[in-house]
Amino acid sequence: MSIKPPNVNEAEIAKFEQVASQWWDLTGDFKPLHQI
Repeated sequence: MSIKPPNVNEAEIAKFEQVASQWWDLTGDFKPLHQI
């Protein structure tokens, strides 16, 4: 059995963790997405 390297990009995870708390702010940076 071979060991597979992780398929997670830690930089991408960190980027999304930084903005996750802003997601439900309907007037914040994600406002255009909420308007769709």
